[in-house]
Amino acid sequence: MKLIKWCSDNQKEQWMIYTHNGIYWQLVSKLSIARRSYFFKVLNSLREPIDFALIGLYLPYRNGIYAAMPHTQIIIQPEELYQFIRHFQQLPIQILDEVAISLDRQLKEDQQEVNDFLTTFYEAQSTDEAREIYERWQMERSLWNELGNKLLLMMHVYEEEILNYFKYRSILKELIGLPRG
Repeated sequence: MKLIKWCSDNQKEQWMIYTHNGIYWQLVSKLSIARRSYFFKVLNSLREPIDFALIGLYLPYRNGIYAAMPHTQIIIQPEELYQFIRHFQQLPIQILDEVAISLDRQLKEDQQEVNDFLTTFYEAQSTDEAREIYERWQMERSLWNELGNKLLLMMHVYEEEILNYFKYRSILKELIGLPRG
């Protein structure tokens, strides 16, 4: 079983290829990618198939992996969605104080709604249960929650890859022992 994992380390992108020998995951090679075009060349040159790919929320990587290796199962881990949400929490607000306070309060409420959903979502025991929680949240969520709308769009684009997390959770638990990029 082979796995390719993306990570970002001090603004450098790293791709690590692991192999599973029946007992544990072993690092086979590590690629530092300066340009994305180089990644696609390397991806096309890999001789052995990759079973799993752990990637970030970046469409060109997803599409490139599907094009070069259509049988690879792409998995988006929970950390990627939480990082996506944190990005909007850190946006600076440089406007009048009263408006900023009002916006900050609304942002915190929106953030809480989204965090509650993600917590419930990732506590699901199966892909079907997660899908049910996701569909229910789509119906119940506030239409005015901008953060929720952005997350909904992101989840729509990456739905299969996000739900793959539940399908391959046992494999991912083994990956916790992997050295960090």
